[in-house]
Amino acid sequence: MLPFWSDHYDVLESSNTWAQSLIEARNLPREKLDYRVIVCAEQTKGRGTGERTWVSEKGNLFLSFLLPMSFCEGNVPGPLSLATSVAVAHWAQQYVPYALVSLKWPNDILLDRKKMAGILLEVKGAYVVVGLGVNILYAPQNIPETTCLNAYAKNVPAHPLLLNSLLQHVSFLYETLKTKGFSPLKQEWQRLCSHRNQLLEIAGKQGVFVGLGDQGEMILKEKGQKKILVSCGEQGLKTL
Repeated sequence: MLPFWSDHYDVLESSNTWAQSLIEARNLPREKLDYRVIVCAEQTKGRGTGERTWVSEKGNLFLSFLLPMSFCEGNVPGPLSLATSVAVAHWAQQYVPYALVSLKWPNDILLDRKKMAGILLEVKGAYVVVGLGVNILYAPQNIPETTCLNAYAKNVPAHPLLLNSLLQHVSFLYETLKTKGFSPLKQEWQRLCSHRNQLLEIAGKQGVFVGLGDQGEMILKEKGQKKILVSCGEQGLKTL
């Protein structure tokens, strides 16, 4: 298991922003940064992908993993982000065994086809910061198609237990990614995919989703049977 250790805060502007500030400070030894997990109860300026705002109500879970680039080499951004998605899906399934937990490319975790969690991966210096927001007790009221774990789980454990279990799942799949490569995780992500064989549109491209590439790219098949790759940096996926 990876030597994750958590650092807790009541309120932060953003767990990813704080993680990056620690890296930028350049006055902390590696042992104070490597595998550190920033955890906060509330964010005042939570961030999602594409400069979107992540609504960060108290009672939900917000954390950022600081991973040394040496550990992540060859797996940024696609495989690492997708491995995180699979870990969160496996973690959530133990609390909602009768609900549908699925994944939307490249970084959303869905519960009953509604967004429950999201990932923001950023590179800073010699580190990769993997931000994760999970709706535990509340879903944003003004954002459609979102939900929370509490809406489906009979008994949601206390946050320390949730966090400890989540860190174990993430650690296990990161180790799997490092030792066995992306292939087994790719198969599992595709099994959990919410849009298998569906017609999709993204970045002006349309096609039927047929799987993932070796670096986590989305493979779409156009009408003429031509296959196109969409990199994990693209956003705005729509189902047609």
